Amino acid sequence: MNGSLKQMYGDNIYHKDINGNWLQENSHHALDDGSINLKNVNTDTVGIYVLISVNFFYFGKSCINIPTNLSKDVCTDRQGYIYVKNNAGPKLVEYLTDNYTPKRLDYPLQFNGVFARFRGGR
Repeated sequence: MNGSLKQMYGDNIYHKDINGNWLQENSHHALDDGSINLKNVNTDTVGIYVLISVNFFYFGKSCINIPTNLSKDVCTDRQGYIYVKNNAGPKLVEYLTDNYTPKRLDYPLQFNGVFARFRGGR
């Protein structure tokens, strides 16, 4: 949660208008004045896959520590992020569902309820 704005808040800033044209919200991907940054629209919307879920855990400011015995099997550090090993996913899901309710449990660490335009490097 201390990374770039994209890492902190995600990339849920695009949608299509009634004619099928991509629209970009005023975000860290837009130009400094909030207008559409076509370079980012073209780069960010070329993928064919998207992850959609109603059964998820989002801890935000209330992040948890994964127990040491589980984290050794489940998580691997890679260049600034942690990912779950494919074969260990069920262990993590079992731990989470045994201890938490799937939902957004808190807002992002640096979210203060008001969008402030990012100034500086991206």
